[in-house]
Amino acid sequence: MKRSPGSGVLWALLLLPLLSWAAETAYTWSAASTKKSVAQHEAFAVEYTCRFDTEAYAYIIAFDPAQETEAYRIEPQSTDEQIVDGRRVNRYRFTVFPKKAGRLTLSFSAIMEHTTKASIENAVIGRDNVEKLDYTSRTVSLPSLSVEVKPQETAYAGHLELTLAVDSEKVDAFTPVQVAVRLEGYGNLDVMAPFALEIPNASQFTDGEQKQLRLGDNGYEGSISQQFAIVAEHNFTVPALQLSYYDTERKRTVTLSTQAHAVTVKPAAAAGEHKATSSPTAEVPAQWSASWLHLLLALIAGIVIGRFLLPVRVESEALSLPEKLQRCRDPKRFVAYLAMADAEKYRTMIDAIEAKMKAGEKVDLSSYKRQL
Repeated sequence: MKRSPGSGVLWALLLLPLLSWAAETAYTWSAASTKKSVAQHEAFAVEYTCRFDTEAYAYIIAFDPAQETEAYRIEPQSTDEQIVDGRRVNRYRFTVFPKKAGRLTLSFSAIMEHTTKASIENAVIGRDNVEKLDYTSRTVSLPSLSVEVKPQETAYAGHLELTLAVDSEKVDAFTPVQVAVRLEGYGNLDVMAPFALEIPNASQFTDGEQKQLRLGDNGYEGSISQQFAIVAEHNFTVPALQLSYYDTERKRTVTLSTQAHAVTVKPAAAAGEHKATSSPTAEVPAQWSASWLHLLLALIAGIVIGRFLLPVRVESEALSLPEKLQRCRDPKRFVAYLAMADAEKYRTMIDAIEAKMKAGEKVDLSSYKRQL
């Protein structure tokens, strides 16, 4: 039987889409997880890898999984592309925070965009009939990963340490007491609630949390610190802080606690007392005046500290106050340091700097530093 000359062309036309599809699938995806079993909120890392058979210059990968669902929260950690032995390798690493107990299955997809060499050359040459690259786009399902999530009763998981330090436990009335709270370790630190100190009959000021965190396989690693300035007229107690979380190293719930610190406040009247040097009638006005002057200055200093609260560290390696003044570049902090050093002595300088700041003028601290 004589073969029809058109049959070969017909078969070629039918096979052309299949051959084109095969040419575009010269890659394989794989997935791996650092843990197979975790507790609620315990971080773990996943890595998705796409390996091509060639350098694959004509491929673009779009891979951006949803960052939060009811079951988990996922944070992108790193993206890497390399040519290994003439073959392109793309790696995508994420940190996952499971929110619910049970079997967690991660099923993602990526978009593989492929363009032809001729299309790229036409675009580079700038031919008139080429407006954009011609490419095919295909959504591919990536290998799924399953992790068993065990229930635990707290909102946090990781490995943490909590400390609280007070710079002085004996002060004059209205003299600010600096309190430093620090939480460090790793876990879901990025969602930690701010610290709070319950101190009745005292004014407290804080500049909020200061976070120094970096994302890794075990979650966010680093520290969270918060500074407080407590101003009071009478004795008070800095309360103990507590934090309960699931410790991933001990495999159980742990409660961290700090010690309470009792602060003795010297009354303002006692701080202004003087020995009698004249008749009782002459002593009373002098004593009253000195006492209230001291009280007024201390109160002003406390207000300034509260208004321009600084993260003053209580560690032994911290700079001295004169060194802080010379290195300071922020007018607000400079004023606060002056108030801490001697509010009465530097009152003129403090008022001058504050007046310029309120007027929106630039403050040249170098001239004030020379006056010190």
